[in-house]
Amino acid sequence: MVPEPGFDLEPKDMNQTLAIEKAIVAGDVDAVREAFGNPPDFPNVRDVCGDTCLDLAIYNGPVSLVRALLELGADPNYPGDGFPSLFAAIDRPAPDRHEVLALLLAAGA
Repeated sequence: MVPEPGFDLEPKDMNQTLAIEKAIVAGDVDAVREAFGNPPDFPNVRDVCGDTCLDLAIYNGPVSLVRALLELGADPNYPGDGFPSLFAAIDRPAPDRHEVLALLLAAGA
């Protein structure tokens, strides 16, 4: 989730990005919401790099966070020019990718 080298972020954006990453990895929904600034459209929000909250959880969070975000209304068919959620789950660098895929399919992905 940390931007590629050469991707310029303001210090406040870098601090937010790091807070989001820490909360995602910890699987803490409340901390994720807070790191995003408690937006009214949570969990269907994007970070400064354009990644959705759900996408970040699929790649870097525990299955419990993916489940919680879907239960809160995260859209598994989020629009964008990145990978769809199912592609992200297939590319998930963890042995539990099948469980994440099942959650996404059950949520309508």
